[in-house]
Amino acid sequence: MDNLGEIGRATGILAAQPEGGFVVTFPGVSEAITQGEDEREALLYAVDALETAVSFYVEARKPPPVASKPKRGQRTVRPAALEGQCLASCEPSRGCFSTW
Repeated sequence: MDNLGEIGRATGILAAQPEGGFVVTFPGVSEAITQGEDEREALLYAVDALETAVSFYVEARKPPPVASKPKRGQRTVRPAALEGQCLASCEPSRGCFSTW
């Protein structure tokens, strides 16, 4: 599977919290974790968390994590268009990190 899946999508797990709000995590991208007061806010923040986490890989010149297919109840999150396009076609040997 391509790095971060088709068109740069990543599988996120949206979990309701007992105290209220929602937490979003990403299997395979332990650096990306965020929360929001409701599902919409949590997913909005998830985009930023994912972009930030993936930027750590870019700075370290490591390939981005490999995406997993979403399981029942999981959501997909896609970075902003430019970041997603670069990640979807990313090949470290061709220098994609210098343009991201």
